[in-house]
Amino acid sequence: MSSSTVPQPPAPAPHQPTLGRELAAARARLHEQRRRVRAGLWTETLGVVALMLVAYALPTLLADRFLRLEWAFRAALLGAFV
Repeated sequence: MSSSTVPQPPAPAPHQPTLGRELAAARARLHEQRRRVRAGLWTETLGVVALMLVAYALPTLLADRFLRLEWAFRAALLGAFV
């Protein structure tokens, strides 16, 4: 028998993860991305709220200091800005 007639065994296929592992990994990545997006949205929301509070505080402080308003007028001014 010559070496050319001896059949060679097939090479083993490279180990590939099963579909279930790929889906689990994709779910984990998606969950992490959603968590980061959620945190980013809350950060942006808090920043906008803080900016709005500053934008509210400056005009009311200036109006109160220059006009020396009474409590009733301060409450009316507060209601107008809110």
